Amino acid sequence: MTFDAHTNDAPVDQIAIIATERGGTRKTATAAALTSFFLARTPDVSVCQIDDQLTLPSMFGDLVTTIRMPSADTLRQDDLADAVALEPLFMQILEGRGVTIVDCGANNDARFFDAAAALDLDHELAERRRAVTVIVPTTTHPDAILLACRTIKRAEAVLPTARIVPLLCEDGGSVEDLGVPSAQKAYTTILKTLDRRYSARHPRLPMRTLTAIGRTSLSPWQLPDMAIKDLMPEIKERMVLASYIRGDLTAWRAGMERTFAVLFG
Repeated sequence: MTFDAHTNDAPVDQIAIIATERGGTRKTATAAALTSFFLARTPDVSVCQIDDQLTLPSMFGDLVTTIRMPSADTLRQDDLADAVALEPLFMQILEGRGVTIVDCGANNDARFFDAAAALDLDHELAERRRAVTVIVPTTTHPDAILLACRTIKRAEAVLPTARIVPLLCEDGGSVEDLGVPSAQKAYTTILKTLDRRYSARHPRLPMRTLTAIGRTSLSPWQLPDMAIKDLMPEIKERMVLASYIRGDLTAWRAGMERTFAVLFG
């Protein structure tokens, strides 16, 4: 059973799972942007991170629940430790209302999908008419593409009714110019096997802008709306650079809004 966000029978509740094995593919940046996108439309937004990072809690405070996965030693002694750790997240996914966004930290996607398979999460979600979108970010780095393919295969096996979206995070490289044939073939396979309507892009941000974002606890979604005089002390830049950075973020937000509007209406 699948649902389209643009039809009248689409469920109100939405779950967005952002996952891939590779670090540095802008998973958390995507989760932050998606959270801001939904908060502009509804107050009923919850964020769960399967990781222990400060970025999302600093931006969204009590909206964020952090799931800390057990150590390898704990797992060796208790094979159900992952299921116990993930239980609050699964309860939110199944019983929560509104929008639930899951930021699945690097190296945790396999553990999440294994626990979801044991729970038969796909069946439970379909019974509750909850729409699930799995967003799999990748850059043009060959390892990122190959690992994204592995995550997509896991998601297809465990959540067959979910909509799976490969998200190409632009990094200045080109998939067409990849020097690794296996990675190029893998990315081509992604786009052939999945519904092309749902492939998406995360616009590139210059390093100066990424550095400025790192100096503030505000969501980058908010920064384009700030007056230059207020933005300058927030990102600790002079007027000219602050103006360029605001322009970068304005274009980035517009691109992300177009992507999310297609996916979620």
